[in-house]
Amino acid sequence: MLNSFTNQDGKIYSIIYSPEGENTNYNIEHKGDSQFEVITPAVIAGVEGTKFNIITQWDVTNIIATTVITVEEGIISARERNQGREENVGAGEEITVEPKTYKEAKKIEFQENHQNNNHI
Repeated sequence: MLNSFTNQDGKIYSIIYSPEGENTNYNIEHKGDSQFEVITPAVIAGVEGTKFNIITQWDVTNIIATTVITVEEGIISARERNQGREENVGAGEEITVEPKTYKEAKKIEFQENHQNNNHI
């Protein structure tokens, strides 16, 4: 976690940061009325009461980060960091954000098979 503070409405606001050059995989279940953002090199995901998975993978040869967000419950707002394009991603949807492309959210089916809390 990079930072956490109380906003003007008295809600806790936290920021989770995925460092450049590192592959990361966060499985997040967020409940309550606090807010937070997950920041990766490719995307900023604003979150309010939801359950989702966010994976960032680096192509070290080309120095490109790809972030995949899969939402199981609730809604997140994904904003591409390079171009500023924004997309709301809801339950049962997944979005892939790369520096040069921005694939629209699409419906996916969740498999009941889970391994180490990762969606397969």
